Amino acid sequence: MIEDIKSGKINTIITKDLSRLGRNYIESGTYIERIFPMYNVRYIAITDDFDSIRPNTDITMPLKNIVNEYYSKDLSDKVWTAFRSIWKNGLYVCGRPPYGYKKNKEKKCLEIDEYASQVVKRIFSMYLNGMKFAEIARTLKNEGILSPSQYRYANIGDKEKLDKAKDWYYVQVKDILKDQQYVGDSVHGKLGGKLGEHRNKRRNNKEDWIIIPDTHEAIVSREEFAIVQKMISDSTKQFNDAINRGRQKSPVPKNKFVGKCTCGQCGSRVFIKRKDTGKSEFYYYCAGEKSSVLCRDRHVKIPYEDFDRSVFSVIKKHMQICIEKISLIQKLNATDSANIQYKVLNRQLDKLRNERKRIISREKGLYEDYKDKFITAEEYVQFQKEYKKQIEDIDRQITEYENHINKYRKDFHLDESWESIIAKFQGKRILTQEIVDAFVSEIKIYPDKNIEVKLYYDDMLDQLVSIADVREAECNGI
Repeated sequence: MIEDIKSGKINTIITKDLSRLGRNYIESGTYIERIFPMYNVRYIAITDDFDSIRPNTDITMPLKNIVNEYYSKDLSDKVWTAFRSIWKNGLYVCGRPPYGYKKNKEKKCLEIDEYASQVVKRIFSMYLNGMKFAEIARTLKNEGILSPSQYRYANIGDKEKLDKAKDWYYVQVKDILKDQQYVGDSVHGKLGGKLGEHRNKRRNNKEDWIIIPDTHEAIVSREEFAIVQKMISDSTKQFNDAINRGRQKSPVPKNKFVGKCTCGQCGSRVFIKRKDTGKSEFYYYCAGEKSSVLCRDRHVKIPYEDFDRSVFSVIKKHMQICIEKISLIQKLNATDSANIQYKVLNRQLDKLRNERKRIISREKGLYEDYKDKFITAEEYVQFQKEYKKQIEDIDRQITEYENHINKYRKDFHLDESWESIIAKFQGKRILTQEIVDAFVSEIKIYPDKNIEVKLYYDDMLDQLVSIADVREAECNGI
């Protein structure tokens, strides 16, 4: 709505009362007293008898906004207290039940979902047998088992959302393994904030959660759940310790291709991470390797050194071809036949320039001829159009000749700024950030270590190669 106000699509806003606009008195006052007048928007609150265009606006309006905000917070506290009371009685009145359960609306409790609960049991079993989160997710996906979101949309018959729902990935598996509700306990208050508060969904500390034991049938035993939590905790600690050791040994190298490198399959950005925990081997990975359907099975993964070496090889080849072709053209242009052709083209260019001067002189004399009544007004307009067309044609020919003549110069150069950049970095042995910034436009990485590199001057190099091929063919009499 704010965007529509700014674009002028809305000029009047009507609410039942001031509280419908907002219950934060500072924010509501800002809109009524500053934002709406700035965009010439009229505001009406019906039951509060408020109209912003009416003279002598109601001075009690700010007080009403304060009362509305207090009322909202008071109502929020009462609702929150009521929810806590319901939860402590073991009733389930929340929105979506955890995967593996379904909600009994009459009894207001959770019941076992026979199909999904078996999947949950299997996830715990696979983890206890040593499988990792990603391995479990991959196994379930390969077997065609629907993920929690897919299963939910399939049950309600929403095909459109089912097609867009995420498949199994490691975060879903991890969340299931850490969810205490699978031992029969109700867990509430994970997310912070109350009604009427402007908040982001933040996660509360575990000590602030409301946990009611034995409110519904368990899917896994408390013993199994405790073992799994210990395994996850130990694994996390080992991972963090190894990461810290690895960072002390060798920090992750700087990514020289930020903003330039993307996955050729899914379009996600590419980043650098350590190959294995604690080791000093680094790889370029696709950021969508776990979330993108395209990259889950065919991972984009290239060793850091191999990637830099491949990109630098493309840049060095580009520079080498440029230097070789310019040198070849200059050598060909040093021959007698090239010198003769250069002089012939220059004479033709001089003729065109002289012809252009004559036409311009005639064009300037047209008005005098018209004043002296040597030509009519219609003839004046017609001649003027013809002369302008002739000048445009000659200008086009002059440009073509100038470009053509340049191909026969002994000191041939296609673009001096481009050649100066090549001269600056020629002979460098290490790929630096400065070289990447100067040459690399875009990089796409594909599976099997395939890399597609686009350089800023690729079009110019193609033009140079074409000129060299033509000149060589001319000298060989082809």
